[in-house]
Amino acid sequence: MNNKKYTVLIADSDLHSVKKLEERFLIEGFRVFSVNSGRDAVLCMRKRNINIAIIDVNLKDMKGYTIVPLLKDINKDIKVIITTFRNSVELEGKCRETGIILYAIKPLDYTQIVKITKSAQENHREFIDELNDTTLAKSL
Repeated sequence: MNNKKYTVLIADSDLHSVKKLEERFLIEGFRVFSVNSGRDAVLCMRKRNINIAIIDVNLKDMKGYTIVPLLKDINKDIKVIITTFRNSVELEGKCRETGIILYAIKPLDYTQIVKITKSAQENHREFIDELNDTTLAKSL
């Protein structure tokens, strides 16, 4: 797969997570845009052709899951991964209701996140479903 045509949006206020994700995606040949607020994520989506978004629950200005519908209004085909340090059944339910492809609990396995992103772009649903059943996306 030629990853050059795919663009990832990372929205997270945790600088460490952003840097690690950026490094991995850039090594794999993806274009990457990083922001730390929901407002900036929506603005970036309007200006760029984003294929996948990795959004943390706790952005500096809002809950990450609240912008998923806005992103899907801009690009109905966008794939969204939600990340969080603090997991709960209620939070996971709110996130999954928005139609995300993965709910990932930090600390992230950055290699797995890149694999998931590639699979999502290739529409390998079975790989993503399998990962949703692993510790990467463990449910309470």
